[in-house]
Amino acid sequence: MSDDPLDYTKDRWKNRRFMAYMSLFSIILCLFGAILFPELFLKSKEIIQTVLTGLFGVVLAYFGLASTDHIMMDRNRRRFRRSDDFPGAMG
Repeated sequence: MSDDPLDYTKDRWKNRRFMAYMSLFSIILCLFGAILFPELFLKSKEIIQTVLTGLFGVVLAYFGLASTDHIMMDRNRRRFRRSDDFPGAMG
């Protein structure tokens, strides 16, 4: 945790990353379970497909949000850098 109670960005991404990695680990575990025990997988196919869809959603949402946040930060950084190049810029 950071010292500033309002600065939660590092903790937020750390928790999201942990959740995405745990979901990815669960997906891999389900895949190995389906390979090792195909008869159990066929019996509960609908339930496992629903769970895997949710887990894939968590992983894809993390990657999508992380890349979107990174793109927005980079875009803002370039915009502010460009404003410093003008001759009448304050600063």
